[in-house]
Amino acid sequence: SKINHDMRNILSSAQLMSDRLADAGDPVARGLSSKLVRTLGRAIGYSSEVLSYGRANETEPRRARIPLRPLVEDAAEILGLGAGADIAFEIRIDRDLMIDADAEQVFRVLYNLCRNAVQALEPDDNPARRIVVSAARRAGGTEVTVDDNGPGMPPKARDNLFSAFRGSVRAGGTGLGLAIARELIEAHGGR
Repeated sequence: SKINHDMRNILSSAQLMSDRLADAGDPVARGLSSKLVRTLGRAIGYSSEVLSYGRANETEPRRARIPLRPLVEDAAEILGLGAGADIAFEIRIDRDLMIDADAEQVFRVLYNLCRNAVQALEPDDNPARRIVVSAARRAGGTEVTVDDNGPGMPPKARDNLFSAFRGSVRAGGTGLGLAIARELIEAHGGR
């Protein structure tokens, strides 16, 4: 928790500095300012959430009617999955698809799933690496799928896949991403 506290303070300072870029004379710097402030804000939020996770007090979803596609687009942008990326990224979600959810929590789920897909593709020699995010209305909700054409998950990794601090497939991973994603989806009544 001490490290997390210090990290939040550093990120907050960086956020204040990046906010000043909005007044810069360089139009590129001004354009990046809002994205940087938003990304740092999310990082600060994540630091708080890791601390909360340790205390098991995730906040209840603050639901609103929101469009799903922009959340996927934001996750892709932060992960560098835009034009010219080494990984083809496709979004198969109607622009008018709305969901009743907490935007930040759904973003975190999508970001974690997409990041895992990117990591699954990294060691692969497949030159046609691809991630597809799709969504469709189903009875009682919306089903979102993140597919990649990576090598797949080792069978023994599935046992602890959603276990915090034990579910990571890669060396150095915390295993928090999917554990948090699952909890957030369940808090929204999903599975």
